Amino acid sequence: MTAAIARELVFAAIDEVNASFEKLDLAKMPETRLVSEDGGIDSLAVVSLVVALENHIAARTGKSVVLVDEDFFDGEAQPLRTVGSLIDYTESLLRR
Repeated sequence: MTAAIARELVFAAIDEVNASFEKLDLAKMPETRLVSEDGGIDSLAVVSLVVALENHIAARTGKSVVLVDEDFFDGEAQPLRTVGSLIDYTESLLRR
């Protein structure tokens, strides 16, 4: 159940970001690259995606979450590498 909710929340955030950026069309597929050395979306779109996802989580769960903190980029998981990794990370946050 939590995995389905995480996927729904990430996809809603992607829809919001796609609507906000004229030339952006992020695919809602696990392998879609978000941030990587060989491609991905620009930093403004990343920030918009993170904020949109935080807002969708808060609206759905009533919990205020911070997706990106000082430990966010220290781990090997790299939650913003792909849509799939962001879904997995969101699911782990929802389980806390």
